[in-house]
Amino acid sequence: MNGLTMKHDAYIETVQNMCGPYKPADIPKIKMNLRELVKYAKSINKKVPELSDEEINRYISGATMDDVRNVRIIVPGAEYAN
Repeated sequence: MNGLTMKHDAYIETVQNMCGPYKPADIPKIKMNLRELVKYAKSINKKVPELSDEEINRYISGATMDDVRNVRIIVPGAEYAN
């Protein structure tokens, strides 16, 4: 077996382990003003992941960060921070 075949086999294995495409019904229906959220984070010299839930909640309509975490799409094998 040469190096090219081994790389191809690894690629095929990676593709087989990927999850399939999402249907529109799988995507959570939460409205978030991302543009303003990013603008706010930049204004206080932070990145969005560094913001507290309370700060992020100001930019979510009709939900909270807890709601977002509860309805997110879970990808098998992926690690998530809580």
